[in-house]
Amino acid sequence: MLGLVSAVAAAERWGLPLAPTVDRIADDARLHRRRLAEAEARRLPVRLAVPLVCCTLPSFVCIAIGPLLVGALSSLRSV
Repeated sequence: MLGLVSAVAAAERWGLPLAPTVDRIADDARLHRRRLAEAEARRLPVRLAVPLVCCTLPSFVCIAIGPLLVGALSSLRSV
């Protein structure tokens, strides 16, 4: 933001063209936002690991291992 203020002040004081400076500042801001988004995207799998395990593992146990345990217990009772 300080770069934009100084660019406007220089354009007003010395009559410098403002468009190239504003374009450069906008490019820098877009690059900064993109880098922040990429950093967030790199941290996302780490943040999703715990909810994934907490939500997926119990349902896997109920669906896949639960019937196996019920079948094993019923076969042990019949013996």
